[in-house]
Amino acid sequence: MSESIQIKILLGHSAQWRKKPTPEGFTHDWKMVVQGEEGQDIRHFVEKVVFHLHESFQRPKRVFKDPPYEVAESGYGSFMLPVEVFFRNKEEPRKVLFEYDLVLPNLHDPPINEVRSECLTFQNPSEEFKKKLLMAGATGPGVTGGNIQIPKKKKNQGDTAGSEPPKKKKKKDSSSDSDSSSGDDSEGNEVSAAKKEIKEETGITWDATNLKQLHKQLNAIQDPSQLQEIVNIVESTQIYQLTTSTFDFDLCKLDEATLNKLHTLVESFS
Repeated sequence: MSESIQIKILLGHSAQWRKKPTPEGFTHDWKMVVQGEEGQDIRHFVEKVVFHLHESFQRPKRVFKDPPYEVAESGYGSFMLPVEVFFRNKEEPRKVLFEYDLVLPNLHDPPINEVRSECLTFQNPSEEFKKKLLMAGATGPGVTGGNIQIPKKKKNQGDTAGSEPPKKKKKKDSSSDSDSSSGDDSEGNEVSAAKKEIKEETGITWDATNLKQLHKQLNAIQDPSQLQEIVNIVESTQIYQLTTSTFDFDLCKLDEATLNKLHTLVESFS
């Protein structure tokens, strides 16, 4: 059965006359940008963006591996600006090429602000690449996505000050793996461990539909102690980002074992 996954990206530029030409004779300032639609984070599936400027520019090939994917320059004439977008895909297609007409305003014309929407369609992408498209906001049968953001846990009195990431917790035996808030409730620990064992034996295929459901369940959790349990699981992978107020992680970057643990934990909350 054929499956099409679509995602939109925006290409655009702004350009205006300078109040005074540069010593080189450049009369205009301009900026070209590639970004996701409605603020979507395309770096999930974009490996890099390459802008091919006119050969008269110094370093005409500009490569950006992280957002913002944009280039700003001064010049004096319009030109065609090829833009290559490379995908985090191990299979074809590996990239797409756009020919962009970077137009500068004529004398006495108002500044230019142009945006062009491009819809990328991927036929039968691999599950790995599909997950990346999902997290960037792709559309298709049962597809949705986004990052999971959890409020950053408060420091205890004994925590080390500064911006260092939390220390990785020592591994425990499966029979004693429990939430620190459960106290001496050994019966509750046994039930939780039993649920975990059953789920791991059953197994789940982490396709777009199941990722979508887990994403929805995680975003619905508000209880601080439950959020802390999620943090504890993700911390052990070392695949997360800390900001001043959030603990961020990307579901599509987690392995199946970690996704199974998160699923089991969420199920135990219901």
